[in-house]
Amino acid sequence: MAPIDESVREFLIEGHENLAQIEQLMLMMESGSTPESRSEAVQSAFRLLHSIKGAAGFLGLRQLEALSHGAESLLARIRSGELVPDGTHFAWLLQAIDGLKALLGAIENTGSDESSQAEVASILRDLEPRQGGVPAKARPAPASPAIQSSPEIAALHLAEPPPSGVDKQAEAEVHGAGASILADATVRIGVETIDRLMALASELVLARNRIVRAAESIEDAGYQAATRQLNLVTSELQEVVMRTRMQPISTVWGKLPRMVRDLSRQLGKHCRIDLEGGDTELDKTLLESIKSPLTHLARNAVDHGIEPPANRLAMGKPAEGRILLRASHEAGQVTVEMTDDGRGIDAAKVRSKAVAQRMATADDISRLSDSQVMQFVFMPGFSTADRVTEVSGRGVGMDVVKSSIESLGGSIDLTSVMGHGTTVRLRLPLTLAIIKAVIVRAGAAHVALPQAGIVELMRLDTEKSVRALTRVGGGIYLRFRSEMLPLIDMAAILGCPVEAAADEAFSVVVVHAEKRQFALKVDKILDSQEIVVKPLPALLKGIPSYSGTTLLGDGSIALIVDPVGVARLAGLHGRRGESAPSEAKPVDATETRALLLVESTRARLQAIPLDAVDRLEEFSREKLEQVGDRTVIQYRGGILPIFDMGDTAPRPLDMSADGPSRIAVVVHRVAGGLVGLAVSRIIDTVAGSGSGADGLVVVRGSVAQVLDPHQWLAGVS
Repeated sequence: MAPIDESVREFLIEGHENLAQIEQLMLMMESGSTPESRSEAVQSAFRLLHSIKGAAGFLGLRQLEALSHGAESLLARIRSGELVPDGTHFAWLLQAIDGLKALLGAIENTGSDESSQAEVASILRDLEPRQGGVPAKARPAPASPAIQSSPEIAALHLAEPPPSGVDKQAEAEVHGAGASILADATVRIGVETIDRLMALASELVLARNRIVRAAESIEDAGYQAATRQLNLVTSELQEVVMRTRMQPISTVWGKLPRMVRDLSRQLGKHCRIDLEGGDTELDKTLLESIKSPLTHLARNAVDHGIEPPANRLAMGKPAEGRILLRASHEAGQVTVEMTDDGRGIDAAKVRSKAVAQRMATADDISRLSDSQVMQFVFMPGFSTADRVTEVSGRGVGMDVVKSSIESLGGSIDLTSVMGHGTTVRLRLPLTLAIIKAVIVRAGAAHVALPQAGIVELMRLDTEKSVRALTRVGGGIYLRFRSEMLPLIDMAAILGCPVEAAADEAFSVVVVHAEKRQFALKVDKILDSQEIVVKPLPALLKGIPSYSGTTLLGDGSIALIVDPVGVARLAGLHGRRGESAPSEAKPVDATETRALLLVESTRARLQAIPLDAVDRLEEFSREKLEQVGDRTVIQYRGGILPIFDMGDTAPRPLDMSADGPSRIAVVVHRVAGGLVGLAVSRIIDTVAGSGSGADGLVVVRGSVAQVLDPHQWLAGVS
């Protein structure tokens, strides 16, 4: 058997099932049933044949498409009342069904149906006199005499030469023409049955959790062994049941490359779509629901995003546009991103359109950032298209996409860089799933954190927290493996009553989500277990910090926390490490970075990339020492040189001048060790875009110089 593509495999299995149904419908029509039932049978057979023909055309199976089209045409005449069928019509239809079965068998064995071209032509020629076409005696002789002998022999000939051996002949007689190994090895089960199995598996997992918890207090070897066996079997069973509902996302987007190709040529463009993460699995219900949104986003990218080849070449881009569709599991959810390297969305144009369409006043729109303004794209009736085309531009679609995704419990956001492209990001929940989670206590509440997005767990006592935590502006940052991560207090953000005193030890959960890391402060880490994800009650669906509920082993209910939602509630924005939407995009030109905003000793506003900051300190001026032409301080068992950040080039801090009694210092790590950068004051952390290592950024209405310590200290020995 030739290797078969997954989409062809699904088509073959479904095709055999549809043909079996059509065959039964044909026999019902021929048996002289009532006019009503006969009409219903014709309608059903026509729909099934139309489905087979459409799928065959999409997959490039021309012979299968031609034969199913011929049968569909005859049924269309019968359905319309133009033709009253008799025995010869039903005989031909059954012959066509046998031929279609044989073609499916040939495709399964060889991967193609082209070897059966002559046989298909012969069957179609037999159709002509039954439709009032050319008389049979005027037609040329068929290419294969074997086809004329009988429909059964013809159908067997289409598949392959008759197998040798009595057993194989008997098997062919039992299974009929075009017998399929794939179809025989597949059982089609209704979604309702799978849903019921999933519900039962979920209840079994919950019961298992309670039994395992109870077994901790029972000292009986036999009971303990039975509990372990139950635990093992339940885990394996729930994994198998889950896989019956989970399907790779590639089954949804497999048709997008052809659609993008055809649409781009229709619009006079050159475009391709690359797919990454197609093996990412998602619940079947969600897969069916995101087909239409993904198709609309792809059409939008081709029509609005990708420029004509001449325009792209003039901008220094490749003539062929590129759309990247990527899927991945992240923090217990599925993230789907569609990025194009097209013209991007003009934020100024969105602003003017929003005001013109009275969606916001000019005063309100001026206060919004570009990322906030982009949310107008999802408003009903909003469109930036200059003209209406058959593809888009009518102001409908993106609002439907947003409502469709949100109805599934997901979210959608959009980022765009003018001239470089647009990224639309969908985040979808793993509903009806059993996931691994860490149970934590935040204040007085027990909540579950999906284990998929957790990087590390740690416990900090009072002494450790002093060394690991740094206060910057109004926020607290955790020093974690040469990075400074924002620390979010879960209890405060979720509004949970606080039981522990503020100075007691606490735990930290380091989370990776949306291509950045941050830390969550919790009171205690309790347990790690498999939990059943239940949908949120209607009253809680609007709260972004939660993605579902679950029942714990002790019978209590816990909310499942969405770490990204918590970060957004805390005002944490921006994604570190996100790649530019276009390969031609300069790395530092528009990249959003987390910056430390400071005021230099010369009263200038400066911004330091936060990933270049090791620690923030404040030293008493009297502890600084002048050694030769250097200003230093004893620091952590070593000597820390301190330079004045106020000048364009590094120079030691001037200790002869009068100054404040305490000096703020940004500690930076270089190849030779640590270096201190003296500033007048540390203001806050912000998100901004610089135009290079020593570029400029607008922060809070003022212009700040972006200074990278790596390059600024390059000449220091």
